[in-house]
Amino acid sequence: MMYVFILSGETVVLRRTELGFMDEEDNDQRLRIILNSYIAHGSFKYKAARLLQKGSSFTQQDVNDGLIR
Repeated sequence: MMYVFILSGETVVLRRTELGFMDEEDNDQRLRIILNSYIAHGSFKYKAARLLQKGSSFTQQDVNDGLIR
């Protein structure tokens, strides 16, 4: 298990090293990650603008491209 430690007020871009999945049958653009629970502390944002909440999804390619914060 890998942990990402973030100080209060700090923003971190998630990278494949922190959140990386692979599927031999699908490429990273088709590999979808869905937030299945509410975020207890902090938030996830897509392209530093759109707030991601329970039920939101993004792709592994989004993570690879540094679009998830």
